[in-house]
Amino acid sequence: MNELLKQQEKFRQSAIRAIDTAPKASGSHSTYVPVENRATKRKRETKPKDDKQSNSVNFAVMARIVDYMKKRHLNGSQWGLSLQEILDEMAIFDLTKKTLTWLEGALPENTRLQVSTEGDTVKYIFKPPLKVKNSKTLLQLLKKYHQDAKGGLLLTLLNECIPDATKVVASLAPNVIDIPTQVNKRKDHAYYYNDTELDVNIDDEFVQLWRHFSVDHLDEKKIEEYLQKHGISTIKDLAPTRVTNIPKRKQAKRRTNTKVQNTHLDGLLEEYDNS
Repeated sequence: MNELLKQQEKFRQSAIRAIDTAPKASGSHSTYVPVENRATKRKRETKPKDDKQSNSVNFAVMARIVDYMKKRHLNGSQWGLSLQEILDEMAIFDLTKKTLTWLEGALPENTRLQVSTEGDTVKYIFKPPLKVKNSKTLLQLLKKYHQDAKGGLLLTLLNECIPDATKVVASLAPNVIDIPTQVNKRKDHAYYYNDTELDVNIDDEFVQLWRHFSVDHLDEKKIEEYLQKHGISTIKDLAPTRVTNIPKRKQAKRRTNTKVQNTHLDGLLEEYDNS
C-alpha cells in the first residue's frame, strides 16, 4: 500500500514539472484571421495570376503574325505557310507550348487569314478585305459598287490589298472620283466610279448665274413665294403626313363572368319562409 502511494506521489510531481516546463503561446502572434482578409485571400488563391499576362502575350503574337502575313501578301509572296514556318521566318523561338496550342486554335478563326490544308499540315495565307489585284480589277469593283449602289471604297482597305494603292487609283483618274473623308477620327479617302454616261453639259452662263446668286439669307417660305410669283409651282405633300391628336379608341366594357351554380336544378328549388 505504501508503495502505491509513493508511485502516485511521484507521478503527480512529474506531471506538475511537465506543466511548468511547457512553452507558453506568445500573445503577439494570433492564428485568427479576420473575415475580410479571408475573402481576399481566397480570391487571390482561386484566380490565376498569369491568365491576364498570358492572354495579352497570345493576342500580341497573333497580331504580329497577321501583320507579317499582310506584308508577305503585298510583297507578292502569296503562298501558304504553316504556323511553324511563320514563326521561323519571324525568328520567334521562345513561345511556350501553351501559347502554341492557343495559336493553333485561334489562327483558323481569324477573319484576316485564309486556311488551307496540305495533307495533315494546316497552312495560312493573308485574306485581303477586297478582291483587288491591279488597276483592272479595281475599276471593275468600283463599277460594280456603283451599279449596286454600295458606295465607295476606302483607301485603308485598298492599302491591304495592293501595294501603292494611291498610284493605282491615280492611273484611273478620269474614271474615279476621290472624296476626302474621316473614319474613326482618322483621315481617309473614299473612291467612287465616275460614270461619264450620266454627264450633262451645261452652258457656262447658267453655271455662272447659279454660282453668283446666293439664297442663304432666304428661308424656304420666301423662296416658295418668289417661285409662285414667277409662275413656278412647288411640289408639295411629298413627305408623309403626320396625324396629330388622334382620338383614343374607347375600350369596350368587359362583362364580369359570374359563376352560376346549380343551374341543373333550376325550377326545382323552392324557398320556404318560416313566416
